[in-house]
Amino acid sequence: MMMDRCRKRKWDSGSYKFGAFVLDNGLSVLLVSSVELEHGAASLAIGCGSFADPLHIQGLAHLFEHVLFLGSQAYPGLNEFNDFVHQHGGEVAAETKLDHSIFSMHVFSDHFEGALNMFVDMFMNPTMDSGFIKRDLNTIDSEFLLHKYKDSACQEHLFYHTASNTHPFKRFTWGNKEFLSKESLCSEVKKLFYDYYKASNMKLVIISPDELGYLENLVRELFANLQNHTDLKEESRRPPIVSSESFCSLLKSKGWVTRFGASVGSDTSFVCHDSDSTYGSTSVGEVFVVQADLTNTGWEMRYEVVTCVLQYLNFLSGYYPHDSLIDEYNTSLLMKYYRLFDKIGELYFFAQGLAVNMLKAPTKHALSLHFEYVFGKKPEMDGILRLLTPQNMRVDCLSKPFTETEFQQESYFGAKYKIEDIPLEYITKWQKNSIDIDLSFPALNEFMPSEFLSKIELFRSSGQNSSQFELCMDEDFGKLFHSENSSAIWPLAEFNIYTNVPDIKSQWSSKIFIEMIKEDLSAILYNGAEACIDAIISFGDNNILELRFNGFGEKLKDFISKIWQSFGLFTPTKECFKIMKDKMQSEFISRDLNEQAFQLLSNKLTEDITLDDKLDWLKKITFEDVQHINFSSKGRVKRYLQYI
Repeated sequence: MMMDRCRKRKWDSGSYKFGAFVLDNGLSVLLVSSVELEHGAASLAIGCGSFADPLHIQGLAHLFEHVLFLGSQAYPGLNEFNDFVHQHGGEVAAETKLDHSIFSMHVFSDHFEGALNMFVDMFMNPTMDSGFIKRDLNTIDSEFLLHKYKDSACQEHLFYHTASNTHPFKRFTWGNKEFLSKESLCSEVKKLFYDYYKASNMKLVIISPDELGYLENLVRELFANLQNHTDLKEESRRPPIVSSESFCSLLKSKGWVTRFGASVGSDTSFVCHDSDSTYGSTSVGEVFVVQADLTNTGWEMRYEVVTCVLQYLNFLSGYYPHDSLIDEYNTSLLMKYYRLFDKIGELYFFAQGLAVNMLKAPTKHALSLHFEYVFGKKPEMDGILRLLTPQNMRVDCLSKPFTETEFQQESYFGAKYKIEDIPLEYITKWQKNSIDIDLSFPALNEFMPSEFLSKIELFRSSGQNSSQFELCMDEDFGKLFHSENSSAIWPLAEFNIYTNVPDIKSQWSSKIFIEMIKEDLSAILYNGAEACIDAIISFGDNNILELRFNGFGEKLKDFISKIWQSFGLFTPTKECFKIMKDKMQSEFISRDLNEQAFQLLSNKLTEDITLDDKLDWLKKITFEDVQHINFSSKGRVKRYLQYI
C-alpha cells in the first residue's frame, strides 16, 4: 500500500503523520494522523461556488449547500447526519465561497467511521427531494436576514453590486426566497450537482487518531464510488505583497489613520475568521487590498491617503529591498510555518483549510501553501507592481450616515451608497507616478531571531534546565522577574498591572489611556508579530490591565523589556487623546443587530449602567482626566513561563 508523503515540518513528525493519494475516480485525499487526538474530522472541498450560479437564479450554490444535509438514499431522515454528529460530541459546518464550497464535520473518534459513512453518502446519493428543497428556501431566507445588518456582509455585497456589469463579481451570492423561487429550481439544483459534484473536482482531508493504513483502507472503501469528472485547470499560486509598519507610521504621524494594513489573497492560517472576505483569492485572481481606519482628519484627506499608497508603490518600483530585509521576510514566513500547529483552532477548521489549499495547488503543498513563497528577484516583483496601478484600482469608503438626500440604495441589503468622481487634481497626480514624500524601507526588525532553524533544533535537543526566578529589572514603575528554561520554544508571559480607578469616569479614562498606549506601541507590536511574538494588551474586569506575550524564546525577553519600559515612559498627548476617543465613540454601538442584542443582554445581566450611560460618560472624558491615570508601583508578574 503506497502513499505519497505530504510536506511537513521535520521536527513534528513524531506527533503528526501525513499521507496522500489519489483514488481511481480522481478524488485527491490527504490523511493526517495523531494519537493525541480525541476527535476525527473530515472536510470535502468542491470546486464549485457562487461563480457557478446561473444568472437567472443567483444563490443556487448556496442553496445546494443546505440541500445536501436534507437526507441521502441510505440515510433519508431530515437532518439525520447532523443529529448523529451532534449526539456524539461533534459539529457540522458548510460554507459556499465564490469558486468553491466546503463541507466539514468532526466527531468523537469512536463514532468517526459511522459519521464518515453518512458523510460520503450525502455526496453520492443526495435525495434532492423537491418538497424539502422548497421548504429549505425559508432557511436560506432566514440566514440572509440574519446577516443583512452585519457591516462586513453588507460591505462585501456592495463591493459585488458596484462591480462592472461584465465582471464575475457582479452577483448576489446569498440568495433569498424571492430570488430563488423559480419553477425550474429543482431541475437547476440537480443540474448543479451532476455538473460539479464529481470526484476529480473534490479534495478530501481526513484527520484522526487512527493509523494511516487504516484510514487509507477506510477512504478507499467508502469513497471509491464517487462519480468521476473531467480534469479541471489547476489554479496558479501568486506571491504575497508585504505591508510595512514604517509606512503606517508615516500616515499616523500626519494624524490620518489609526490602523493600516495590506494583504493579498486569502488568510494564511487554519482558523476561522468571521471577517474574511470571499473575493480575496478566487479563480478570477487575487485581490490586493489596502485597508486604513481613518481619523476625522483622515476622512477629509482620504484621497491624500490614496496618493501616499500609490507613491509608496512607485517607490517599490524604483528600489529593491536590501538582502537583509528579504532574509528577514523569509525568516518570518518560516517561523509562522513552524508554528502552525500552535495556532490551529477547531480541528475541522484545520481540515477545511487543507482541503481548500488542495484545490489551489498540488496536495504536497496543502500544509505549507501560504508559507513557501521565497521573495523573488526584482523582475518578478516588478511584474506584480505593474498591475498595481490607478487604472486597476477602486476606492471604497465607509462613512458616517449621509446628510445629503441624493444617494443610491442597494435592493437586497438596503445599503445606501454614492458613487462620486475622484477630483481631477488627484487623477492627474496619480498618473504622473511621482514621489514627493519622504519614503524608505523599514529598519531591520530587532526582535527577529538569528539562525532560526538551528535555534529550533537547539531548543528541542535541550533537556529540562529551569532556574529560579531572578529580579532582572527594578524601577519605580515596577519589577520584572525572569527564569530560564532551555526547553521552552514558545514561552508564555503574563502580567497584571493594577490601576487606581474608583468610579465609572475613571474607568473610561483608563480605557482611553490604554488605547493611547497601544497606539504608541503599534510599531513595536507590529515588529513583534512579524517575529512570531503575540501580544495582547487589554483592560479587563476589576480594573486590571493584563499584558500577555507568547512567542519564540530568543528575543522574547527583549520584546517584553521594550514594552515594559515604554509603559513607564509613556506620556499622553492631546492629539492622540482626541483620535482614540473619536475612534472609541464610533465603535461603541455596532450596526450588527446580533452584536447589539448581545451587548444589551450582557449589560442587563452584569451591570446597572446602561449602554447609553456608558456612551455619555465616554463623551464627558477630557484630556485632563486621562492625564491623572497612573499605574500602581506594585504591578507584578502574575505568571511567567521560563525560556532560554
